[in-house]
Amino acid sequence: MSPQKYHRYHEKLETLPQAFEEAAGNQKAISAARAFLDGYRGKSCVVIGYGGSFSVAHFVVRVLRDQFDISARAAEPYDLYLNGPVPGEGVVLVSRTDNDQDILHAQERALADGVRFMLIVTARMSSGKGNKLSARAEKAGCSACLTLEVEGGPAEYEGFVGVQWVLAALGTILALDPGLQSQLEDAPRSWCEDVCEKARELADSPDIQEMTACTHLVGLATGWSLPGLIDFESKFVEAGLGWIEICESKSYTHGRFMNTFAQSGTRLVSFATADQGEIDILEWLNGKLSPADHPIVEVRAGSVGKLGGVELFIYMLHLIRAFADARGVNPSRPAKSGTLTEAERKLKQELRGGKGLYP
Repeated sequence: MSPQKYHRYHEKLETLPQAFEEAAGNQKAISAARAFLDGYRGKSCVVIGYGGSFSVAHFVVRVLRDQFDISARAAEPYDLYLNGPVPGEGVVLVSRTDNDQDILHAQERALADGVRFMLIVTARMSSGKGNKLSARAEKAGCSACLTLEVEGGPAEYEGFVGVQWVLAALGTILALDPGLQSQLEDAPRSWCEDVCEKARELADSPDIQEMTACTHLVGLATGWSLPGLIDFESKFVEAGLGWIEICESKSYTHGRFMNTFAQSGTRLVSFATADQGEIDILEWLNGKLSPADHPIVEVRAGSVGKLGGVELFIYMLHLIRAFADARGVNPSRPAKSGTLTEAERKLKQELRGGKGLYP
């Protein structure tokens, strides 16, 4: 990959408002997807993605349930490849590129098992050659297939962890809700700029700067906050930033707190939208844990529901920047930041491509 195709993580953060605006404004494609999903109401599907796209998949699951009355679950591509979909399930594929081997093999298994409803969410292809995932579904005779191309993707490689792509995908899925524009006061870019500014201030705050020195981080969330927490964990480990465990907020009380008590240097960070149920569990936990021994840094969105969930994605992207700065890592090129040997660099490429795994 040529050097100019790599962008420092900080620079990618600056593109978020534009990406969000372009994505939410792609109304023709979004209206078609809304009608497509409206026609699938009352049925079930599995939503496939991995890496940053796996967190988007979890967000899509909640939107399908909340807005379209579709029973949905999230899974990773190799799970679908091994086990296939549940009989009668449709499939949603979430992937920045149409050329990912894991996604392609998952799609192959789904089509071989007779899936006839497929939504493909991917970045707009810049090559002009068409979308490979779409072409394969059409060739297999998938009778109800739609490709939702995300504007503001980007189509080109943006570094080791997805930043712009993740927010653009979220902006696209958000816009499936026809009430979104009124929630954003018809100014998605301004809304995103405001959230980014608050996220920068939070990431540079004393509480967060102190937290970056921990050796063991615990992240808690529930409801609409969970997809963003999944993304936070994914980027944290993919960038090699240290040890992190994440957990649904109430599940933490079923024994997981023992690891917090046993490991010195542990810090907790909790995330919540403005939904009262999410706030209640975090305030309850704060009241139970000793502020001196186990302080919890709280990160709260100003909005409820899915819009609050996207706010938290932005907050978490900036928290990754704070940890990366403290540890001297560029998440967009973590291998260059560290000390990988040549053999490890080669292995990294083979692992990502699944070399030797698929027939």
